[in-house]
Amino acid sequence: MLLAQAAATDSGAASVVSTFSERLEQSYALLGQFVPSLFGALAILFVGYLLAKILEKGTQRLLRRVGFNHLLERGGVTQAVE
Repeated sequence: MLLAQAAATDSGAASVVSTFSERLEQSYALLGQFVPSLFGALAILFVGYLLAKILEKGTQRLLRRVGFNHLLERGGVTQAVE
């Protein structure tokens, strides 16, 4: 009887270990799927940041060439905002 209980306990322990190892493998598989997606999202974010900076510089140059600040001062907008 003790041998039967010991055998049942050993198979239960093996089941727990195999379940743990299966879950660990599934976790690594999910991590393997997540990491490339994370890098892709970071790349898109970085490209968007660079594009925003380029647009910012271009807009600043355009407004300087047009003399936008001078136009605002002549129109009284700058004084109204202050």
